[in-house]
Amino acid sequence: MTTTAPRPGAGPALDADELRRVEASLLSIVRGVMHASHQFDSGLDKAGYITLIHLDRCGATRQTDLAARMNLDLSTVSRQVRTLEELGFVQRAADPDDGRAQVLAVTAAGRREINRQRARRWGHTADRLAEVDEPDRTRLIDFLEQLAETTPPAATAAPHTSKTGRTTR
Repeated sequence: MTTTAPRPGAGPALDADELRRVEASLLSIVRGVMHASHQFDSGLDKAGYITLIHLDRCGATRQTDLAARMNLDLSTVSRQVRTLEELGFVQRAADPDDGRAQVLAVTAAGRREINRQRARRWGHTADRLAEVDEPDRTRLIDFLEQLAETTPPAATAAPHTSKTGRTTR
């Protein structure tokens, strides 16, 4: 039986069945939230939405820095950015620190799309959580925040090596 090593001060280690249940539950929640927001005809797919959200969070940034922040290969992010540009959700501008380079930024149309998608996602989440009594809902939110705090962000995750052997952070 596979178990995880508990960290100091934590409860007992999880066994493989518990880990499968956690994984299945988290995947089900994420799929439900992602599906709820992709009922629009904007042409924005799930990967594009995630790229757009990352860019919105970090502000104007170089494409290489965005790829590193997302812990993805530059070619993957390049494809997403190209689509986002075609949809009018992202634009390029000269990097104010280095005129030879370009930065990406979310456009007003991109922010409107984020808000449309977010409203749909938040509505879906609110509907699910409305079925949970307030003390359990509060405990769930507190636990999710705690879990998020102990999960390293993509920007500090281990480097990613592509099929071509290129390494990004």
